[in-house]
Amino acid sequence: MKKIWKITDRIALILAALMSMIVVAIVWYFVTLFYLPTAVYLAEDSEKRVEFAVPVSVQTVGASGQQVHATPATRALTISSGKAGNVQMKLDLFGFIPAGNMDVNVIKTKKIIPGGVPVGIYMHTDGVLVLGTGAFLNEKGEEIAPSKSLFEPGDYIVSVNNLPVAKKAEVIQSVHECANEALSFGIIRDGEQMTVSVMPQKDREGEYKAGIWVSDSMQGIGTLSFVTADGEFAALGHGISDNAKGALLKLGYGALYQTDIVAIERGKKQDPGELTGVILLKKDRELGDILTNDEKGIYGSVDEKLMESLTDEEVEIGYKEDVKKGPVTILCTLDGTRKEYKAELTAIHNDKYFGNRSLEIRVTDERLLNLTGGIVQGMSGTPILQDGKMIGVITHVFVDDPTKGYGIFVEEMLCD
Repeated sequence: MKKIWKITDRIALILAALMSMIVVAIVWYFVTLFYLPTAVYLAEDSEKRVEFAVPVSVQTVGASGQQVHATPATRALTISSGKAGNVQMKLDLFGFIPAGNMDVNVIKTKKIIPGGVPVGIYMHTDGVLVLGTGAFLNEKGEEIAPSKSLFEPGDYIVSVNNLPVAKKAEVIQSVHECANEALSFGIIRDGEQMTVSVMPQKDREGEYKAGIWVSDSMQGIGTLSFVTADGEFAALGHGISDNAKGALLKLGYGALYQTDIVAIERGKKQDPGELTGVILLKKDRELGDILTNDEKGIYGSVDEKLMESLTDEEVEIGYKEDVKKGPVTILCTLDGTRKEYKAELTAIHNDKYFGNRSLEIRVTDERLLNLTGGIVQGMSGTPILQDGKMIGVITHVFVDDPTKGYGIFVEEMLCD
């Protein structure tokens, strides 16, 4: 009997130890995910006080990985910046429990020029994007799908028979001229290069087809978020995804174009509205070059024509610690004139989980509500202003309530 009790006690101790470990792990997970900053932003030659929910020791990590500076466990830390760049700090809870890293991002500009104007966006892919595969009827009237299971949506075709291709027309021409021989497609899938062999077949009209749906470009309407004094721009507040698997579109080259809003479809519950504009891909309508497409927006440089149209003076950047719930304004151009409209900042999320949905905003201005119903597609990138500072940009609309939307902190869009 005593032996049984001893075994039971051991099992109880083991279970208690396991439960303790699980509780500690859960607490560690939530503290590191929701209560410790993963990134800090500040301007050149400035200071920022960072507060922690629990005592944390900080080690500054140099470029080669060595520890440069360490502090004892503390609930607050004052960070002094130098020139623009990025420094990584290693965090340890209570001085000894690893809790991940905190990036210190030093921004080279302290002021920006708010945008708020609609722009036409044209982007050409880096490679020819595969949207999917399909079937067609061959010469005998049989349904065939030569490329089925060989390509995946989101693949990028970069060569055919070892010859580079960059345009949809080049891929189509290679298939039409295959002369009843298999084609070797060089593709990039999830960052890895591979080769796929396909035997095109004649359709009922006698033309060779491979059954691949492809695209090499996209265009649409968005809103310019801001411009810096040296002519760099940011727009949208979110990246542009492909239409195949929802991944970021691989940018080959792109440009901003002047656009005119010709119609506004008002937003309704479960039916987001939309701005409709005219985009003429002509040289005299170009406003700048798109150089980057990432999760926080599209970036590039603008020409003098666009810079001259933004006659406003620069405004200060509103960092996270400046932002508070309450009245804000949003700056947009819907009827040919750039105007500020009243709105309310209803929620602020400072942890990494929310990303470009860190701000929640509700439109209160009757003029805008009458015009658009609130926030509509095409308004992504609209500047959000509070107390004379630009604090963020609109990124998404609430599907079930078009008067509400999400936004991203502007400091995150400014990080190189």
